[in-house]
Amino acid sequence: MQEESKFNIAEEINKMYPRISGNNNYAYGDNFVAAKYCGFDKVPKGINGEWQHGHIIPERNIIPDFVVGSDGLSHFNKYKKYYVARFDQVEYLKLNGYKDVLAIGLPIIYLPTPKVDRILNSLLIMPVHSLSDTKESWDENEYVRFIDNFSHEFSKIICCLHKSDWDKNYWKKYFLARNIEVIIGADEKDENTLPRLAYLFSRFEYVTSNGFGSHIAYASFFGAKSSIAGPPPKWRREDFAD
Repeated sequence: MQEESKFNIAEEINKMYPRISGNNNYAYGDNFVAAKYCGFDKVPKGINGEWQHGHIIPERNIIPDFVVGSDGLSHFNKYKKYYVARFDQVEYLKLNGYKDVLAIGLPIIYLPTPKVDRILNSLLIMPVHSLSDTKESWDENEYVRFIDNFSHEFSKIICCLHKSDWDKNYWKKYFLARNIEVIIGADEKDENTLPRLAYLFSRFEYVTSNGFGSHIAYASFFGAKSSIAGPPPKWRREDFAD
């Protein structure tokens, strides 16, 4: 592990994994990852189905769209081909009338493990994220005040945001006010999203969030010491109203 903390992570990550809006990307660069894994020179126009792009826990095998439906409409397309992460999801979906489901793992597992040194005693903060078409009324400063309690214990600490949160100005100003560097991690339209995340999860020793999501599973997969701590975002009923 590297002990010093003078790295400019934003400059480092932007140079190695610049954001690329690929025309053939479905979600978070899944087609880009598959093409690289298969050794293709160019990214194909798409795969013949829909590939589950996020980590879905077994407890969500209660409504099919919780498992595969990125648009919530998969129950109208049960004859479509779906690629999911696990065999329990295949079994559940077929019991609910889905005809063509294969378990192939999530896109991120097809990446090579980045060969980088971890920054000793470094912390990557990844708050729960919104989506581009959602509305929230979070008290972002509540979580940032919680981070204040122990941020001084780390040699390097930065905040990594989803692109939708960056665009909505969530979290950003509160972390910057405490001199904590803020970068963009996941961007649904970016081909380099998954390689960038794999690099960050291999670069930082600790990853923390105020809620569970794919980022916790991914960070653990790449060997970071992951935790969920602090006040979670609170949603109001009216946030879900049309």
